[in-house]
Amino acid sequence: MFIKTLGKVVDREGLTVRYDEQTADRIECMFTVGRASDDYIFFPAAVYDGNRFRVKKMAYPPTFDPATDVLTPDMPITITDVPRLERDGSGRIELTTGDVSVPCVGVYRRSEGKAYFLWTVQQAAGINLGLAYEEGVLSISCPAKRQTIYSMCAMNPAECKTMTFKAGESVTIPYRFETIVCDSLESFFAYFYRNRSCMKLPKKAPHSIGDEEIISRILRAYNEKKWCKELGIYTAASIYRESKFSCWQAGWVSGSVAIYALLRYGGTKERDRAKQTLDFLFSGQTKAGLFYHGCDIDKNVYGSGFCSGTETWLSARMAGDILYYTVRSVDLLSAAGIDCTFYDLGLKRLADCLCDIYERYGEFGYVLDCEKAEIAVYGSTSGAILPAALLKAYSRYKDVRYLETAKNSGKMMYERDALAGYTNGGPCEILQGADSESAYGLLESMVSLYEATKDAQWLDRARHAASIAASWVVAYDYIFPAESTFGKMGMHTAGTVFANVQNKHAAPGFCTYGGEAFERLSDYTGDESYRLLAEQVAKAMPQFLSTAERPIRARLGGDQGYLDDGFINERVNMSDWESEAGIGEIFNGACWSELSMLLTRR
Repeated sequence: MFIKTLGKVVDREGLTVRYDEQTADRIECMFTVGRASDDYIFFPAAVYDGNRFRVKKMAYPPTFDPATDVLTPDMPITITDVPRLERDGSGRIELTTGDVSVPCVGVYRRSEGKAYFLWTVQQAAGINLGLAYEEGVLSISCPAKRQTIYSMCAMNPAECKTMTFKAGESVTIPYRFETIVCDSLESFFAYFYRNRSCMKLPKKAPHSIGDEEIISRILRAYNEKKWCKELGIYTAASIYRESKFSCWQAGWVSGSVAIYALLRYGGTKERDRAKQTLDFLFSGQTKAGLFYHGCDIDKNVYGSGFCSGTETWLSARMAGDILYYTVRSVDLLSAAGIDCTFYDLGLKRLADCLCDIYERYGEFGYVLDCEKAEIAVYGSTSGAILPAALLKAYSRYKDVRYLETAKNSGKMMYERDALAGYTNGGPCEILQGADSESAYGLLESMVSLYEATKDAQWLDRARHAASIAASWVVAYDYIFPAESTFGKMGMHTAGTVFANVQNKHAAPGFCTYGGEAFERLSDYTGDESYRLLAEQVAKAMPQFLSTAERPIRARLGGDQGYLDDGFINERVNMSDWESEAGIGEIFNGACWSELSMLLTRR
């Protein structure tokens, strides 16, 4: 360990520095582990394999362009301009503890069969610490040493700041540095999972609301704010006339997900409206059997891209959501005595099309062409939920082809991606960066494959998928600025879920899933920690529900009033990626988090 400071080091075990006179300083504590070409660099919820992928620099929302990008089967994983190493492992990563789910940096050295972990706490001297990796050196700094600072899709130059420490002041930085024997990335992630709370950072029970009240408020908000009588659908957001993305999306953040959630938790009104929405969903099924991503209020369709030429694109993740949730919706309707022949025909066409695509390409890709039934953009774990979706179809239609495709595709994505230490490409607007959505989707698929086959290898794979998914879950209660909205409201972050390496906010829940795969894995393995993690995610969510009695003010980017009763904003900003003033703030808008909260109600 090497320590750089102008103060007096009085304790190296849990570093303590004392200042005998007022000093402008930055404390740096560095641990040299060396560097090898096969090192896997890990900052939980921020950096996976050093984020050493091809980079496409562009403003938000990023997109592949079929007119200019080379979208061939051998295309490398492509991400936006986020904190990362270069593809050869050179360069530096400089973050703060607000950028990660656990204040930790890890290195797995394949060639030597060992791993290094540096654990610490959120703050010292009342500010977030810095975490860094460069050329085989892990470091903690106070204040954070950053030569670049991240904002949406861009790395920007920054001034490395010091802070003034007063005479007689002592600063203590607790840490734990470990070298362990480690024979695989599965072992590396398993160790991280078991020790993610090793620094014993605070976790308290958050503000709670009863399940009946939660459901009632969300249903009322959907019926009053997200029901479009003109199209006969539940919309993606309440401002559906102003943006095509807010009107209709077939999956991911609304659409098929909303249909299932409102059928499951609603009454007669919600069932009737959900069925109308289901009819609208099937009106967007193409001759090939896939679906258009979405449409605006005038029914102009658009695709899973943000430029000309992507109108027929459908993300593999969205195709999976449509099948996964719609089969479940049809099961509910059938149980209620409703004739679902029309829906069944459409769902079988969808499942057949997806099997055809997998058999032709050996993958589901990142984006499909919904009219040609072809892969438009290859790679990624975008379709991580597809094995689970095909198993839902197998359970209903008994076509063994669905089971076989689920097994083959699940094995492929696990071996290609999860064993490389990441899942990626779940959201439609991050290119192919690592993300929590595909991580949870893969976990659901691994658990579902065990349930369908009773083959224990799927349980082993599910454990690893669970460790990756858990790395996105915040393990402690973050200290928000006292003047921030979340600071004033006493919001707790343990159990919130970071989105992805590009959109650097935590959120209430997994987008857009209920977390039950952790509970089922707990049942099958006898490991109670998985159930406790799912419960922590579920219990964190109600505090972010805005109510008339406890409204949440929206001040991200300026005062926008209060979030409507029954709505949840996706932002749990611990990072300063949207400016330092954005920490602990939300914008006035809701989208998917209400659905995730409904789906966590058991």
